[in-house]
Amino acid sequence: MTVLFEDSRQKPTQHILKNEYFKAEGFTVERTKLYVGDYMFPGGMTTVDTKADIYELASNLRQQHERFRRECVRAREAGYQLVVLVENVEKVSTLYDLADWIEPMEHFMARKRKSGGRVKVRFTGTSLYKTCKTMSTKYGVRFEFCPPERAGARVIELLKEVEYGRDDA
Repeated sequence: MTVLFEDSRQKPTQHILKNEYFKAEGFTVERTKLYVGDYMFPGGMTTVDTKADIYELASNLRQQHERFRRECVRAREAGYQLVVLVENVEKVSTLYDLADWIEPMEHFMARKRKSGGRVKVRFTGTSLYKTCKTMSTKYGVRFEFCPPERAGARVIELLKEVEYGRDDA
């Protein structure tokens, strides 16, 4: 069995599909505190940071920008390849697709209600795309997108592709 490290700060109940995939494919998942990201192979220099959806990505890039930027800097300085994998049910499969995305009005209104009216602007794909491109250029971060049911397989593919220079995962 191949060992896969999962960051201990991940909430196990929110990653059931991925963990079922890992188990079915013969991976032993060991939970440990990772320096950056959510998943990596022991001794590897690639780490995959998963986002539940575009809204979590948007929140990281907008409301938690400085914390997210520090993580990108830590990854680069430590020599890690950081891949951000965004799980989504939207029709976004590439960073270029993200540029055309716009936050649905019902999601924006729910976010606005939850914040007590402090939220004034909808997330737009154009601004998220520009921020992702800047993070890619400055810090070498790679952004990927996939449906939630493919996330487990995609994590393994990305780790093998980047670590071992192959995409036959």
